[in-house]
Amino acid sequence: MKNALKNIIDKISVGIKNQATINYDLSDSYVLIYDEAYGVAKKRKKLLKKPTTKTHTYLGITLFRLILILCLNLFCYLYLKICGYSYIVCTLCIFTPFLYFILTMNIIIFIIRVTCRSKKLKGSFVLNKQGLTDSTFKGIKILFEWSKIKMVIVKKYSIIILTDTPIYFFVNKDVEDELITALKKYKKDLIIVRND
Repeated sequence: MKNALKNIIDKISVGIKNQATINYDLSDSYVLIYDEAYGVAKKRKKLLKKPTTKTHTYLGITLFRLILILCLNLFCYLYLKICGYSYIVCTLCIFTPFLYFILTMNIIIFIIRVTCRSKKLKGSFVLNKQGLTDSTFKGIKILFEWSKIKMVIVKKYSIIILTDTPIYFFVNKDVEDELITALKKYKKDLIIVRND
């Protein structure tokens, strides 16, 4: 009985030695990190086909579209001489969704910042032979096998790990060296793209 128990303990300790644990804290700049990660996730299929595809932040793309529509609206007003009433209706139809978006994003960013200050958004990655396990501070764990993990993208504020499913992982750039070294150790053919 004692030998069986000792063998189990030895196997557990060997398993712990053969894994890398990387702790991260997203509390300081969660909005920036999430914005970058979501922008990358929106282009996941293109990135998996062509890793050199440029990506931008989600809010940056939306603001670019807003400015483009504003310029188009000014063009219509100045050059096409649309009568006043239909121009006002057209403007309201175009800008109402964008005003709603901007208002909603500001409220969400405010709520997230207040939440991040009151609660620490900490977690850890455990990398071993089975795959990558992400454990959050609330006790949620998700395990992905190495065959599911396809690419790592290093951005200005974050590191995003893309899978062949719609799920993606993101961490702050503070753990870059540690994470890249551990990922290369367990998956030799992993594609790592620096997309600053």
